[in-house]
Amino acid sequence: MIYIIFLVFFIFALYKSLTNVKLYFKSKKDHQRYVNVTTKELIPCLSWNPLFYYKLITWKKKPTVVEAMYDEFKDQAAKSSLFFVSAFGAPNIVVWDGSIIREILKDYRTFEKRFLARSVVSIHLSGYEQIVRVNGDVWKMHRSIMQPIFGNITTFFDVMQSKGEELVALWMKKFSDGAFTPIGEDISRVTLDVFGNTLLGKDFNFLNGQDVGPLNAYNFATKYLYVPFFSNIPMWYYKWAPFGLTKKVRESINYFEEFIFKIIDEYDDKSEKKSLLYLLIEANKDNKLSRQALRDSAIILFLGGHETTSTTLQYVIYNMAINQDCQEKLREEINRVFPNRVEVEGIKELKYMSNVINETLRLFPPSGIMGRFCTQDCQIGDFFIPKGTFLTLFNYGLQRDEKIWGKDAEKFNPDRFIECTKEQLDSFIPFGGGPRICIGNTFATFEEKVLLANIFKSFRISLEPDSKLIPTNNLFAPKSEYLKYRINTI
Repeated sequence: MIYIIFLVFFIFALYKSLTNVKLYFKSKKDHQRYVNVTTKELIPCLSWNPLFYYKLITWKKKPTVVEAMYDEFKDQAAKSSLFFVSAFGAPNIVVWDGSIIREILKDYRTFEKRFLARSVVSIHLSGYEQIVRVNGDVWKMHRSIMQPIFGNITTFFDVMQSKGEELVALWMKKFSDGAFTPIGEDISRVTLDVFGNTLLGKDFNFLNGQDVGPLNAYNFATKYLYVPFFSNIPMWYYKWAPFGLTKKVRESINYFEEFIFKIIDEYDDKSEKKSLLYLLIEANKDNKLSRQALRDSAIILFLGGHETTSTTLQYVIYNMAINQDCQEKLREEINRVFPNRVEVEGIKELKYMSNVINETLRLFPPSGIMGRFCTQDCQIGDFFIPKGTFLTLFNYGLQRDEKIWGKDAEKFNPDRFIECTKEQLDSFIPFGGGPRICIGNTFATFEEKVLLANIFKSFRISLEPDSKLIPTNNLFAPKSEYLKYRINTI
């Protein structure tokens, strides 16, 4: 029996090796098609190895794939803003130029939104019938229905402010002893509460320890969104795995999905509590979006809104804790704008806070890579790009490029956003750009300002010297257990 197993393994390994050799020579041949339209020179090539990205994903030397890509790309990017890389045998062009990226993002028909690698967990959770995954006229229809529901985000101020005050009250009790403690879980819970209220119309009271089964299931599943294992298994195995972690993740998403479907099915147009989901259902009176599409849209908003907001808040707090001068400057602005309670009218006056958030997003963007796919032959920069090419728009690298941001590009400095050059503005793309810019970016920024105003108006925050910043592949969120803070009431 052992000989049979060994033989099967040997045949499989031989097959994969021969396949990769074949893909290597295919990549060399594909590379010949990418030429400068004037000089006829080939586009620079970083690697023909079809396992190049696989190596970055599985054998990376950095905590995240984005950081590993940055280390691999930056030397080549110093020589050329466009270069060829084999991606699992498919032709892939890395774009490291802000003005070119913005032009690509404007043309959503020529450059469709597609990804080289997808996690089966991400596909199952967010679905196919939602604004991030669809393209062309279907995307336009989704956008036209969803855009109006974000028309007046100030209507959700009371919910955000209430949750901000709850967080302050909790921390005043919790951190009275002055000990260093992780706070990432609290930030995740308060943003979940905000999105429960604003998106679903449900007050989960998750922040104060309420046990909410669907949210527990959601939290569990999102931990595995970008785990390499789930990017390397086929969907059929994920759907039918009878045991283990794969089954547990799948069942957790099914449980959360049932919860979302129940809210959709219980919709009442006479309800006075107008959540984002209810506004979406009302905007869909002619049923252009199916029940499944409503489910997918609700979850992608929940996933994008909660995860990215929680991540950005954690990085802002981290940056303020290690830059006490910036924290004091931020607190001075908050107290000047809000002598007493935080009020909706003053949020737009928080100019320094806007710079703090922008600088945080520059260094720690929740999405450091944007994927596009060429649907027709085209020219990008000086090079001919054939139909069928994947594009990696690497905004993480652009936002840390010393040629663009100066020698202190790796340093946190909110004042750099007081006056930016055109090249810097072109290279700052934390929410994407063009017609497909993140639909909830203003909502997320508004929520972040409300919560941050409450936090830094009430507390002085410092970081334990032994703390370590370790980002993860889950939208670049930090491992909160390695960051311990002292929260002192002012």
